[in-house]
Amino acid sequence: GNKIVNNYTLVGRIPNGGKVVNRVEAPDANNREVYLSLTNPDFTTAYRIAERINIKYGLTAYPMDGGTVKLVVPDSLSHQINRMKFISDIGQLQVVPDNNARVVINEKTGTIVAGKHVIVEPVAIAHGTITVDIQSKPVISQPEPFSGGETIYTQESRININDEKARVVHLKGAVYLSDVAKALNKIGATPRDIIAIFQALKQAGALRAELIIL
Repeated sequence: GNKIVNNYTLVGRIPNGGKVVNRVEAPDANNREVYLSLTNPDFTTAYRIAERINIKYGLTAYPMDGGTVKLVVPDSLSHQINRMKFISDIGQLQVVPDNNARVVINEKTGTIVAGKHVIVEPVAIAHGTITVDIQSKPVISQPEPFSGGETIYTQESRININDEKARVVHLKGAVYLSDVAKALNKIGATPRDIIAIFQALKQAGALRAELIIL
């Protein structure tokens, strides 16, 4: 019989999943060095964290790389209780992270999430759609009673192909991605069409953002 499937239904995903390769050892309570690990490594954010700590506590923080900031506990706070309070106070400091522009696409569900400040360079977009519709229905040939014939089962298929003309969208100046989405919605682009267009924009170098495909 006929079967209609919308999106990908036989897949699974574990958000923030991971695999433990090596056991993480507990830090030495007497060690004066403490390392802060950034969940989202970024050199600018690491530098801002070290700078903010040094403004409050003096030269105690050193950015090692984009994902690690090294702390040296001051001598006056070397006692275990003072050391823990020092680390706790650092966790309360306010730092503005350097957020990179991102566009997240879930091809399985057709979901697109993008920040409002994602920029698209001047570009022309032409996108056509080819739709193939295949329908089939069973046909049963039943012989007359007592005629000695056999029942014959066949499939009758019908194929329709619809090739839409490409619709063109011109973006003359650098615009936000939200403006592109509005323009595409006006010409009736589906989420699948928009995903394909965003991927092409990234390949063309016109999308000023990191493209993340789930």
